[in-house]
Amino acid sequence: MGEVLTSIAGPAYVGVYNMQGIEVAKLYQGDLEADTNVRVEFNTGNTPNGMLLVRLQTQGYTKTLKLIVKK
Repeated sequence: MGEVLTSIAGPAYVGVYNMQGIEVAKLYQGDLEADTNVRVEFNTGNTPNGMLLVRLQTQGYTKTLKLIVKK
């Protein structure tokens, strides 16, 4: 699915949420070293078609991406 990269070392979390804000998958939780890539994958096998949100949270940074599931 993608990679996580941060320039600041510290705790990180990547989760997938439905449009109601309910977490449907935890892709990564742990400490990241600065400038190190971590690969995350999400299997959409039982996930219905629609839009999901992927949220990356690190120390002082949050980014949300849209993920569209279409089978």
